Amino acid sequence: MGTRCIRIVNLPPEVPDGVIRTALAKYGEVKEIHEESWSRKYRYPVSNGIRIVTVALAYHIPSYMSMDGNRVLISYEGQPPKCYWCNGVGHQYQDGPYRRKAGGSARPQTTASCADIVSQDTAMQMSEMEE
Repeated sequence: MGTRCIRIVNLPPEVPDGVIRTALAKYGEVKEIHEESWSRKYRYPVSNGIRIVTVALAYHIPSYMSMDGNRVLISYEGQPPKCYWCNGVGHQYQDGPYRRKAGGSARPQTTASCADIVSQDTAMQMSEMEE
């Protein structure tokens, strides 16, 4: 599958590189780990929180996995798309089979405007006063 540069997002900076090395070892040989930095225009290098891992891949890595108790996003070129919700292959979260569709919500949809609701409330109060 070749050597790929993998971006890992949402991993706190205090998590050591050894945790990444251990988590990715079953997918291939981890060659190098370094932190991505903001633009080189800054006077000093500033980490942006994304780790770049160079791996000689043997198997595809899931898009999301848990590392040291944190759910991290993993992306690389040629990665097959996986669903964020169910981790299934072949669909994204927006098109997932387990996701509620816009028209199928449990709460009934209302098309009344604020003015309609206020006038209904006023009419209800008036009828209660007449009784």
